Amino acid sequence: MKLIISHKPFLQRLKLPISIGIVGESASGKSTITEDFTSILREHWSVTQISTDDYYYDHSEDVKKAGSFAEWAKDKDLDSPEAMELSLMKSHISELKNGHAVWLPKYDMSGTAIRKDHAIYSSPSDIIICEGLFTMCIKDVFDLTIYVDIERETQKKRWYDRAIERNLGSSMDVMYNRALDRAEKYIHPYREECDIIISGEGLRPLYKKLMTNFYIKI
Repeated sequence: MKLIISHKPFLQRLKLPISIGIVGESASGKSTITEDFTSILREHWSVTQISTDDYYYDHSEDVKKAGSFAEWAKDKDLDSPEAMELSLMKSHISELKNGHAVWLPKYDMSGTAIRKDHAIYSSPSDIIICEGLFTMCIKDVFDLTIYVDIERETQKKRWYDRAIERNLGSSMDVMYNRALDRAEKYIHPYREECDIIISGEGLRPLYKKLMTNFYIKI
């Protein structure tokens, strides 16, 4: 399998600190790839890992009123940039790059829709690596951008497997179709703008090998 689908001539020597944005549609493999990249990078530098999911707005009270996250989410668009406080995330990344410590939020993905602000203290680091649906909406804050591509059938299976784990119940089909629609509007158009397009279907050791080759260039 070809891991790197395409890339721009980005491998000039980059200067620390470096911010990396990883984007792709839901269940494309962003989080897994980010974890593997981070594990290799931390062998050489300090790394701050940020997920856009942690910047979802808190809707815990609305979920309680609806009776469950699945019921509440049926009529809510969680797959558009407006569902997240991206301006706060951009501010946090900029602060870290400028040498300032920040308090990062943490969002509960188990179905409570609770976001705890000032949850994780993060000191300035050599590399800030951020993954999520809408990282390209704040693309100017990143030094390097990576798009995670995936075949539709693989993505669909992953998405439904995760939806079952999160007890989305009868809302699954509505949410999946909405996610596909929003991906066409908010994610796919950025594919060719990214510095690297990478397959989200590779074996995990290959991602670590890829990042090992990358850090030599820094």
